[in-house]
Amino acid sequence: MDKVHTRSLGNSMPKPVKMAYYAAVLFGNIIVNKIPSRHIRRWFYQMMGADFDRGTFPCRRVEMLFPKGLKLSDGVAIGCI
Repeated sequence: MDKVHTRSLGNSMPKPVKMAYYAAVLFGNIIVNKIPSRHIRRWFYQMMGADFDRGTFPCRRVEMLFPKGLKLSDGVAIGCI
């Protein structure tokens, strides 16, 4: 295991940045997770701080409440195929 978090990752952000981040994640959970392109969904969550290895993708309608610091290994599909 690389790193075990004992505190919330959101505590490391200043309040205005955290508010903007939560607004962007909310936008992603409302709009982006319904787009039928897995490449756009993967790109969006990578921009929000998730780390996906090769062959990993989020399926449609998957909600990630705080993708910052999320790390998924090879060949993982989040959600139902």
